[in-house]
Amino acid sequence: MLMRFKFSPSFLAASFFCTAPLWAQPTPGAAPKADIAGVPIDQIAKVSLRTERDTFWVGEIFTLSEEVAVSRRYYQSLGGAFEWSSPQFNAEDWSSVTSGETRVEGERRSLHTRTTRTYARTAGKIALPPGKQVLTLVTEVAANGQPLTDSFTVSNAPLELIFKPLPMPAPVEFAKAVGNFTLTAKAAATTVPVGGSVTWTVELSGTGNWPEISRLPAQAISRDFQVVTPVTKRTLKRGQLFEGSLSQEMLLVPSRPGNYQLGPVRFIYFDPQAGKYQMLTSESVALTVTGEAAAPGAITPPSAAQAATPAVGAERVRVPESPPPLPLDPIGTPMPGLTPAGRTGLLASVLVPLVLLLGYWLKLAAGRRFETDPLRRRRDARARIEGALGELETAVMLPRESVQRRLRDWQRATAEFAEIDEASPTPTQVAQALEHVRKGTTGSSWAQLWRDANHVIYGEHAKLPADWLMRARGALSDAVVADVPLAALFLRRNLLPWAAVVMLALIPVALHADAGADAYRGGSFATAETAWRKAVAASPTDAALRTNLALALAQQNRWTESAAQSLAAFCLNPANAAVRWQFALSLDRAGIDQPTFSALSAGTGFYKITRMLSPGGWGVAFGIAACSLALALGGWLWTLYRGKGAASRWLAGMVALLALAAGGVSALSLKNYGALTNSDIAVVGQNTLLRSVPTEATNAQKTVPLPAGSLAVVDKNFLGWSRLIFPNGQTGWVRSDAMVQLYR
Repeated sequence: MLMRFKFSPSFLAASFFCTAPLWAQPTPGAAPKADIAGVPIDQIAKVSLRTERDTFWVGEIFTLSEEVAVSRRYYQSLGGAFEWSSPQFNAEDWSSVTSGETRVEGERRSLHTRTTRTYARTAGKIALPPGKQVLTLVTEVAANGQPLTDSFTVSNAPLELIFKPLPMPAPVEFAKAVGNFTLTAKAAATTVPVGGSVTWTVELSGTGNWPEISRLPAQAISRDFQVVTPVTKRTLKRGQLFEGSLSQEMLLVPSRPGNYQLGPVRFIYFDPQAGKYQMLTSESVALTVTGEAAAPGAITPPSAAQAATPAVGAERVRVPESPPPLPLDPIGTPMPGLTPAGRTGLLASVLVPLVLLLGYWLKLAAGRRFETDPLRRRRDARARIEGALGELETAVMLPRESVQRRLRDWQRATAEFAEIDEASPTPTQVAQALEHVRKGTTGSSWAQLWRDANHVIYGEHAKLPADWLMRARGALSDAVVADVPLAALFLRRNLLPWAAVVMLALIPVALHADAGADAYRGGSFATAETAWRKAVAASPTDAALRTNLALALAQQNRWTESAAQSLAAFCLNPANAAVRWQFALSLDRAGIDQPTFSALSAGTGFYKITRMLSPGGWGVAFGIAACSLALALGGWLWTLYRGKGAASRWLAGMVALLALAAGGVSALSLKNYGALTNSDIAVVGQNTLLRSVPTEATNAQKTVPLPAGSLAVVDKNFLGWSRLIFPNGQTGWVRSDAMVQLYR
């Protein structure tokens, strides 16, 4: 919607005598105009709404940007805030304006941007309603040089977005929370006397659709505690609607001594990035109650408000379908994995078959250069002449009929050598063709040889002269036929049959594990760790040993180290269910937020295909695809050079397309693995410091924190230290026991 308010005539007249800028006022009842001096407003100013993508989950927070582009010749100022609202969305206030300049078709335009965050309450294809932006534009310039302005209201075109419903069925405990959250629970003390009190606080924090979140999950408290009314508090960051926390404080009064456990508390939310429901589990708190049991009625009962609420301990607790994840049993069967070939290996897997294909192609072309040689007919005829002369040497003593037959063979080969298509050429024709004699046949050796042969073939008693064979060989030696040039190999007719150009466009560039298992099952996790570490050192590419070591570390609450070993096992055998389980559990408990790890663990989208094979497996698949493509292309070339049927070409083409598809899937999967395809890659297993020199003896050196889960290439080792190289070129030293090499 575009509107313009017209100036009153008296106001315009007064503007010629003013020295300050004049701001036009709308004239009541004036018809709105949508142009300035004949230029449509939509060519002068445009407002648009933009989002980072066009598909979101219901409840997912996304950024909505308003962008106003105005021609510099007409722009005066923004006339106020951007007016946009919709009952289907919950949005924050618009940010302050960020101004800049751009060029559109050579014209300078003033660019103004502001943003807000919002989410949709309902699913479906929804058109965001248009918003309104008031602009003050220059309509003309008065005689005294002052600009005359007017106000215009510009609206954006509707923006259609798709909002996906959350997956069904949703968990029973799901409370409409969508976003990224953390959950903590803590007690003010771990020891309290009977009749005393302790405050237990549960807090949910993070970024999400907070207007939809109204409660924390129910918590089961022992009947030996009296609970004072819980206090729930919601806190949001200033000026923000989607970042904050929800906390609940419970005052617990124990009535009996003993050892109790508070929690753990579990909260289920939907993670839009992973596209699935996630469970947060707080740490449980061990509480010791001392003293003697209180007499009935000695403890002050809960308040009236609390009494009106059903006792917490008496609430029914829904039994989940499955308990929260725990480490599984050790794996007893070895699972050898493949070490990634790295860039050199992948390059070799592509270049070797292509070089072999090129060699085979050149061989085919070399054979074809003889087949397509323009002198091939003469060359073959010359060879037959030599053969006929050789037979005549041995046929001198044979019957006259044998000599005549061989002379006829000689004449036929000679006529073809002279490229004469007549059945019975004359000596003159032969002389003219082979010796370019134009008048008569005097002095022509070929003409005389032809006459002598005719005498024997058609005469009654004539015999070949004694020197005929010698003269025939001399004449043949003088009639030289040039060899097929090597350069003919690269002629298009030899190198590129009719379909080869299309094909070129398709070419794409030991400690036994039982000792650890026995210790693990006996609850001696440190002993199991030691045994499995030795086994991993002997067989670093065994995914079962890596997983078992991760189990032993997890049982000791060393989750970051467990995550590092689980990652190594995953990169060796990602298709194994037990390996996946431990990898996901370790990442969650370690709190490692690394996009590649999370995507591989969740297995959403194309990552579901990626984790079917390890980086080494996809490298092998890529090499097989390259070899298959080379063989298919070689087969296609063979069908073209040998003139095989269309069915053979189609079969070779289909194999080539399948090989291309397999190669594409392999290449994309290797890209998804990223740095994990490097055979020298390592992951940091403990929160540590990256040091500039390999020593802890001095505090003068520079250090930076290095969180667990960081990936780097191990460059060298020195007295228990390892030097790491990061993607940005940064290098540094860490203790070797603080990092885990995935394939070594």
